Amino acid sequence: MRQFILPFFILAIHFFPSTLGSQVAIHIVSGVRTTLRFRCQSGNDDLGTHELQLSEEFSWQFKPQIFYRTLFFCHFYWESKDRSFAVYDRKLAQQYCGGDDLGATYNCYWLATPSGFFISTDKTSWIKINDWTQP
Repeated sequence: MRQFILPFFILAIHFFPSTLGSQVAIHIVSGVRTTLRFRCQSGNDDLGTHELQLSEEFSWQFKPQIFYRTLFFCHFYWESKDRSFAVYDRKLAQQYCGGDDLGATYNCYWLATPSGFFISTDKTSWIKINDWTQP
């Protein structure tokens, strides 16, 4: 039994390093002049409904489940518009949030603006990911 566990553990560390001890911090930042409302959830957690004014930020932290099974999605409301999408999943983590350092905390910033939703790891370089209109 011991001979099976050690190779499995070594493979897990090699192929899935960001799930072992890493922390993720998701930040929602308002870039709209009127109230931005949103509700974020995962399969296990409902973070409730929140309201932000221009430049305000809401954030939470979690440890991703092993094998990248963690998914957080949010439903955003601004004026007469609304949009829902994943703010954290395996694809987003690997492409936009960084975080392959074992035991590290990494950040995923989301900025909601009148022209859509942008993602960043540093609040400096932003990449547009979604519009307010559903695809």
